[in-house]
Amino acid sequence: MPSYCSTLVQFKEEATGDNKFGVYLGFASLLHECHHPSDNRPYISSIQIGSSTDVNEAMAGFTYLFTLQFTSPSDRAWYVNGDPVARSFKRKIEHLIDKIEMVEFESEFDGMLLDCMGNTRVPVLAPPSPPDEDSCFDIEESEIAVGSQITSRI
Repeated sequence: MPSYCSTLVQFKEEATGDNKFGVYLGFASLLHECHHPSDNRPYISSIQIGSSTDVNEAMAGFTYLFTLQFTSPSDRAWYVNGDPVARSFKRKIEHLIDKIEMVEFESEFDGMLLDCMGNTRVPVLAPPSPPDEDSCFDIEESEIAVGSQITSRI
């Protein structure tokens, strides 16, 4: 089951663009530099890096998000609690960070969407099946575009 660690970051005002870029590169380098102690394999599956596009100010001042994917909760736990490379990186950047928040979670759906009753309904990025009579929602009209951007009208 995929496991994730998302880190929300607000840089200090004095952090320059070069400082921020160095943090991006540092996070990206973890993909190849972090190895599991039992078999010396890289254990981070992927890293997503992005900046906030929040127009509703729901991010509470956080401006950047770094999400690391792991193949298991134990790999994520090693990253968070034990890996000396990850700990060293955290110490190197802490003087640039005003606020930081980590959220750890596991994917329970593994690429599937569920309806409100917990029934698998629609594979991600596939056209939806028409709702049946027992659907929890009364859907009159729905348009879904297959691909990376999903739009709907209900």
